[in-house]
Order: sequence, then C-alpha cells, then structure tokens
Amino acid sequence: MAVQVARGGGFKRGFRMKVCHKVGEPRGLEGTYVYRCVKPYRDIALEIVEAEQMQAAYERGEIDFLGRPISSHSGFAEDPNSP
Repeated sequence: MAVQVARGGGFKRGFRMKVCHKVGEPRGLEGTYVYRCVKPYRDIALEIVEAEQMQAAYERGEIDFLGRPISSHSGFAEDPNSP
C-alpha cells in the first residue's frame, strides 16, 4: 500500500488524504487508517518509486547504469568532473 501511495504522490503535503482515500477505497479502508499504516514505510516506498523511475530512464536511454545522463551528441555518459 505504501508504494501505491508514493506513486500517487501521497506523501506530498496536500495530496496525502486524497491519495490515501483512493488507495484504501477498493479495500474498504478509510484514508486516515491507510495513512497511519503506510507512514512508517514512507522512506522505503519513496526509494522504491525513485528506483523505478531510474530504471525507466535507463530503459529509455536517458542515463547510463550509474545514473549519469547520456550526452545527446556523443552517445556516451557525461563525466561531471571533466572540463
């Protein structure tokens, strides 16, 4: 449930109750109960969503396997330390 809330942006201020309600509704749970259940797993869920986004960017060819952006003109990863 925590990952679903994180995907919906539910840990951002203002979206919390709306997303928690949407996640809990099919299960017959109230939004406040869902938030209390997923709150301890907030950081883990956000890390999972970030990893999913990085994987999607890698599959699209936007970054290399180390998370560095790929240069559009050379086709290689840009080194942030190079001049």
